[in-house]
Amino acid sequence: MMLKKLRALAGAALRLLERNLTISARLTLWFSMLLTVVLAFFSSVVYLTLDRGGKAEVATLVATHAQQVLAQVEVEDGHPRVSEPIHLAPSGTQVALYDGRGNRLLGEAVPGVLPEKMGVPPTGSQPQHLEVHGQGWFVVTLPVEDGGRVIAWVRAARTTQGVEATSHRFLFLLLAAAPPFLLVGALGGLFISRRALGAIDRITRTARAIGQGNLSERVRVPSANDEVGHLAQTFNEMLGRLEAAFERQRQFTADASHELRTPLAVVAAQTEDALHLPALPPEARAALTTIQAETQRMAKLIAQLLFLARSDSSRLGLEYEELDLAALVRDVAAELAAAAAAKGLEFKVEAPSSLTFWGDQTQLTRLLINLVENAIKYTYRGQVRVRLTAQEGGIVLAVADTGPGIPPEALPHIFERFYRLDKARSRANGGTGLGLAIARWIVTAHGGRIDVQSQVGRGTTFTVWLPPGS
Repeated sequence: MMLKKLRALAGAALRLLERNLTISARLTLWFSMLLTVVLAFFSSVVYLTLDRGGKAEVATLVATHAQQVLAQVEVEDGHPRVSEPIHLAPSGTQVALYDGRGNRLLGEAVPGVLPEKMGVPPTGSQPQHLEVHGQGWFVVTLPVEDGGRVIAWVRAARTTQGVEATSHRFLFLLLAAAPPFLLVGALGGLFISRRALGAIDRITRTARAIGQGNLSERVRVPSANDEVGHLAQTFNEMLGRLEAAFERQRQFTADASHELRTPLAVVAAQTEDALHLPALPPEARAALTTIQAETQRMAKLIAQLLFLARSDSSRLGLEYEELDLAALVRDVAAELAAAAAAKGLEFKVEAPSSLTFWGDQTQLTRLLINLVENAIKYTYRGQVRVRLTAQEGGIVLAVADTGPGIPPEALPHIFERFYRLDKARSRANGGTGLGLAIARWIVTAHGGRIDVQSQVGRGTTFTVWLPPGS
C-alpha cells in the first residue's frame, strides 16, 4: 500500500514537472537522473568488487601462512615442536600453536581470535570470518596429526581492517566527488540540450512573426541534415502552401467584390427608378423597397470586402497629411447626431478646440464612423459619448455607450471578420460583421491599438490609442 502511494506521488510529481518545464529543462532533468543512476550503479560495483577482492586476498594469504607454519611443525615423541621461529607477525598474520587440549604453546595471544585456551576448533581448512569487537578477522585452524591422531593445532589469523579502511576511503571519495560530478554533468546536459534546441527556438520566433501576418517569412534551414533541418524544411513547405492559399483567397475576394459592384449598381438604379413610378401597386412598392435596402447592404458589404482584400494584399496604402483630429471628430459627430437623436439617445462629444495629427483623413473618418455608428445602432436608451484627449505619449479616442454590453466570452472575437454577437439583430441593423475588423486595421496601420471594455447590461467602451508621431 505504501509502495503504491509512493509510486502515485512520484508519478504526479513527474507529470507536474513535465507540464511546467521546458524541453531543455526536462532533458537536463532526465539526463541528471540517468547519470545519477549510472554513477550509483558503477560506484556500487567498484566498491563491492574492491571490498570482496581485498577480503578474498586476505583469506588466501592467511590460509597460505597457516600451511607454511604447519609445514614447520615437527612431532617428536608425540609432542609438537617448531624447529625454526615463526616470523609472520610483521606481515600482519598472527599464528599460534595449540596442543591437543587447546592450550596455546607458541605465539602471541589475540583476544577472541588466538585465546589462551582454544575451544572446539572448526572443522575444515577453509578460512572462517569472525567479527571480534567490531573488527573483522579471517581465521584458519589446521590439525597436526601423528599416526592419524590429532596431537596439536596450528591457528593463523589476519584482520580485514586494512581492506575495510581502503574500501571506506574509496566510498568517501565517491560520495565527495559525486555532487560536483553530477553538477558538471547537469550543466553540460543543459548546455548541450539548449544548443541542440536553439534551432527550434529560432523556428518558434519565426513562427510568431509569421503569426502576425507576414507569410512571406521563411525559417532559416540549418546546414546539418538532421531532424531539426527536416522540421525547418517541412515548416517552410507548409508556409509556402499557406501563402499560396491565402493569396488565392485574397484574389478571389477582390475579384468577386469588384465584379459584383456593377450589377449591384444596376439593380440599385433600376429599383430607384421603379419606386418613382406613380402607378406602382403597394405590394410591388414594398417588395422594391426591400430589394433596395438589401442592395444597399450588399453594396456596403462588397465595399468592405474589397477594402479588406486590398489591405491584406498591401495594395491599400495610407495617404498621410496633417489634419485637425478634433475637428474631424466634431464633423463625424455632427453627421451622426441626427441618428442618435432619432433613437432618443443623449449624444455627448468632448474634444479639445484643436488637435493636430498626422494621418490618413479618409481612413480616420471611416474609423470614427464605424465606432460611433455602431454605438448608436446597439444602444437603445441612455447615451453615447465620444471623448478625444491628448495624453502623454499619444492621443486617446474613447467611444462609450450604455448599450446591452458584450459577454466576456465574446470579447476576444469581437474584432474578427464576420463575427456578430447577435446575427439576427445585427442584420436588422444593417451590420455586416466587418466594421470592427476594418477599424482595427486602420488603427494598426497608423501604429496604434484598439481595445474594448464591456459589462453586460452597463455598456461598452472602445478605446483607440494613436501615437503622436503617426
